[in-house]
Amino acid sequence: MPKTVFVLGAGASAPYGFPTGARLRTEICKKFAEEYSDLLKKQPELSHRPALPQEIGKAQDFANNFNWSSTPSIDLFLSRRKKYEEIGKLAIVQRLTEAEKVSVFNEDMQDYKQDWYSYLFHQMTKDLINIESIHKFAAHDYSFVTFNYDRSLEYFLWRSFQSSFSEIGESIIDKKLREFTFMHIYGQIAYLPWQQKGSKYDYLSKGEIIDIDTLKTLSKNIRVMHDNDRCNDANIGKIQQEIYSADIIIFLGFSFANENLEVLGIPNVVKQYQRTRKIYASMFGETHLRINKVNALLWNCIHTKAPQNEVKLGDSDQDCLKLLQEIDL
Repeated sequence: MPKTVFVLGAGASAPYGFPTGARLRTEICKKFAEEYSDLLKKQPELSHRPALPQEIGKAQDFANNFNWSSTPSIDLFLSRRKKYEEIGKLAIVQRLTEAEKVSVFNEDMQDYKQDWYSYLFHQMTKDLINIESIHKFAAHDYSFVTFNYDRSLEYFLWRSFQSSFSEIGESIIDKKLREFTFMHIYGQIAYLPWQQKGSKYDYLSKGEIIDIDTLKTLSKNIRVMHDNDRCNDANIGKIQQEIYSADIIIFLGFSFANENLEVLGIPNVVKQYQRTRKIYASMFGETHLRINKVNALLWNCIHTKAPQNEVKLGDSDQDCLKLLQEIDL
C-alpha cells in the first residue's frame, strides 16, 4: 500500500464542533473570563481565597488585552505578551474541552455532508466483511500529522471501530489503532486511554465538569506556534520523516502558514528527496490567488512534472469530504 500522510489543520475538525483560529479568538475574548470566574467560584476550596479577585482580574485583563490587540491568533498574541502565556494556554484548553463536550458526529452533525471522518473510516474498513478479516484493517499505511490539539479523529475512529467489531475485544481494537501514527505537532489535550496506558482523560461528554486544577494540568500538554520549545530537533526530524517518506500527502483544513510549513520541511526538506509523489489539498474558502500560490509551492516539493507525479488542489467551494471523494484512498 502507498504510504499516505494526512496533514490536518483547524478546518479539518471544524465540522465536528471545534473552533477555527478565528472562532477560538472570538470565544476566548467573549467567554473565557466569565467562565473562568465561574469555575473558581464553584470550587469550595478556592471560592474564599483572598487571592480570588486577583485571579479573576488577571483573566479579565488577559481577555481584554487579547481583544484590543486586534491580533488574529492566540498563538501570535502569546508570543508578543509572554506574561499571559500560562493563562492563555489555559484559555485554549478550556475552550477546547468545552468543544469536546458538545462535539457531534455522523447524523448529529449540523451538516453531515461534510463528514469526512465517516468517509475515511468506511474506506479503511470496507474490505472487512467479517471478524476474520480484521487483520486487513492496518494494511492501509496511513499516518496523521495534525496541528490541532483536539482528539476528535482518534476518538471517532476508536468509537466507530469498537461499535463495528466489539466481538473481537477492546484490547485488539486498541492494538490495531495504535498501528497508525498520530502526531500532534503542538501537543494535544491529553492521550486517550487506548493511546497511552494509565491515561485517565477519556473523551469528554456533554455536561461533564472539569475543575481548574485539571485544566491547568491539561494546559501543560500544549505548546503554541511561536514557543521556542514548540518542537525539539528530534520531533521535527520525526515529523519531516513522515512527510518526505510519503507517497501521498493530503492536506485537509490546512492554512499553509509559513511557520507550519517550516516545521513540515516544505518545500526545502521535502524536495531534496526525489521520489514519485501525489499531493492533494483542500482549499475551502480560499481566493484564486491563494490557491495558485499554494499550487506553485506544492509543485516545488516534487522533483519533476512526470505523469506519475500529481498536485491537485480543491476549489474554494470544495470541503475536505469532497476532496477525498476524488482521491483513490
